[in-house]
Parts: sequence; C-alpha cells; structure tokens
Amino acid sequence: RETTFTPRLLLVDLKGANGHLNQLGDLYGDPTFEDDHQSELWDAEKLEVTEEELIPKSKFVQSLENSDEPGEIDPEEEIDSWVDFLVPRFHPRSLNIVNEYKHKCTERAFDIFNYGADLWHSRKFDDDFADRIRSYAEECDRMQGFQ
Repeated sequence: RETTFTPRLLLVDLKGANGHLNQLGDLYGDPTFEDDHQSELWDAEKLEVTEEELIPKSKFVQSLENSDEPGEIDPEEEIDSWVDFLVPRFHPRSLNIVNEYKHKCTERAFDIFNYGADLWHSRKFDDDFADRIRSYAEECDRMQGFQ
C-alpha cells in the first residue's frame, strides 16, 4: 500500500458539476467492485442495472495524463467544469454530491438561498457531512481550525 498525501477537504457541489470525476475521486483507481455474494441475494438474470453515462475527460485533461503538450485548446469550448482546471486528486471522502439538484438545470435551478439552507439543515446531508468532518478530525493529532 502506497502512502498518499491529500488535502483534508470537504467539498459540496451539485450533481454533474464535477465533470469526469466521480464521487469517490480517481486517486485510488476505479471504485467499482464486484461482490461475490450478490449472486446469493437475488437472481442475476432478473436484475436490471441502470447507469448514467460517464462524462468524458476533456482534451486538456487527457493531454496532461498522457504527458503530451496541450497544444491549442480553446478554454471556452473544451473546459466545462472546475475539475478540468484543477485536475484534482482528492481523498474519497472529500467530494459531497448534492443529488437533489443538478448542475445547469433550468427546470429546477439551485439559485435561491433558502434551497441551500434547507438542504444544509436536512437530516441526511447534516449527518453525512458531520460524519465526514468527524472522520477527518479523528485522523488529526492536533485539530487547529476550519476555513
């Protein structure tokens, strides 16, 4: 097991705003796994799995991963998310996705303060976020504060 250093960060963003990055990040590879015991729980032939399409990585991110020169990239056309600028390597606990609202959705926009306040005070969000803060705090020798 290799030691990695990641920022102790808790980030909250809307579904779809994190571009090609999935909720667990890509620091430790593909987060999908196969459970050998699933076949014991239900009939696999009657199981239907529905998945969202993955958002492809931008040409800029692909060129960085391949150690190529980025070349001529038009930021207006190629870069759609903050993830494309930052190319983050976050800990799997860092990213908190708000599934109730979607990025760039005009039908149910997340554009009113009360929507955020209600979400922040919802039991599920409050418990999940507090658990993640607690997990990071327990790893620290001397907790010094928050920003």
